Formats: sequence, structure tokens, C-alpha cells
Amino acid sequence: MAKATFKGPGGTVYTQIAKTNRGRLGVARLDQDQIRVRIEPASAEATQKMSAQLKEWKQPYGSNRRFSVIVGDKSVEKAVSLGKKLIGSDSSMKAKAALAV
Repeated sequence: MAKATFKGPGGTVYTQIAKTNRGRLGVARLDQDQIRVRIEPASAEATQKMSAQLKEWKQPYGSNRRFSVIVGDKSVEKAVSLGKKLIGSDSSMKAKAALAV
């Protein structure tokens, strides 16, 4: 089964882990040691609600509604778990499975 993907504005292709009415969550391997976890809230209201819990993440600016963080293999599942919680997803997909070739 093909994995759903989406592109970031810089052309990075993310594998979608979860999508709900609150937003979507994806991961992209940047290199051997780094993975970007991205949350795209579905609305300005969702962005505002998530912001307080994602202070360590890159914050949205202007009209862009997205949060991202770069982590290593050991931290990726923790970041994905937080993202799933914030968008209200019960998806069982793990980052490891999403990143598998």
C-alpha cells in the first residue's frame, strides 16, 4: 500500500502519519541522522491552541500555519506522539514505518 505524502514549501516531501479535522502530521528524513517532524494545523484557531505546547518547535509566521522540529532517531517517536495528540489522531503508524523505504 502506498504511503500518503505531502510537500512542504521548500520541496521537502513528508510521509503523512495522520490527518484529522485539526490538521496533519508528517515526517521527512533530512539525512542519515536528522528527521523533520511537521504539524500543519487546519485552522488559525488550531494553530493558536497548539502553539503553547510546541514552544521548542519552529513556530508559524505570517500566513503559514505549520510547526516543525528536527530530531534524531531516538527522539522521533516522542515528537510524533505529541503531534498525534495535538491533532487528535489515534493512528497507529509509527515514524519508523513512515520513513521505511
